[in-house]
Amino acid sequence: MLLLVVVSLKENRENIKLSNLNALNAMQYGASISAGYNTWNVFVYYGLNAIFKSDTQVSAETIEANAIKIGLMFYIL
Repeated sequence: MLLLVVVSLKENRENIKLSNLNALNAMQYGASISAGYNTWNVFVYYGLNAIFKSDTQVSAETIEANAIKIGLMFYIL
């Protein structure tokens, strides 16, 4: 599977860009909730596991980051 991933991190006012990482967890799972009226819905998703594998490090520090998504959905019925 070809997966292009670009991750931007900000550390001590430095921008760090990483791409094509083998350190990503292949299995992502999380909790989501959505609510709305008619064709408009808002949603929130929170990743329950880390985005990166536990041994991934940047500047000798382990990266501990979970995904969060907040958005607006529009359904065409």
